[in-house]
Amino acid sequence: MKIYVRSEESVTVIDKSKKDWEMNGRKGTAYKAICHMKKGDEVSVDEVRITEEVYRTMKPMTRYFLAGDLDVKNGRFEVDEAVEDKSTK
Repeated sequence: MKIYVRSEESVTVIDKSKKDWEMNGRKGTAYKAICHMKKGDEVSVDEVRITEEVYRTMKPMTRYFLAGDLDVKNGRFEVDEAVEDKSTK
């Protein structure tokens, strides 16, 4: 089952990565964004899977609101929409 989720607070995208992979005769490309979020004294840095379209439009060191599908069975979240947070400029 997949659930569509959206972030309530914006996160800073530190950088993004693109990596080719091959496993059991299958090939593909994995796109990821390294995100930073600070809430009070708590800081977290996480890698998030993103789509190729989001990869092309995303700029490092920019704040975004993220939205995408959470695959409940596999525990994976893939961002298919990133909206720049204009209020922090």
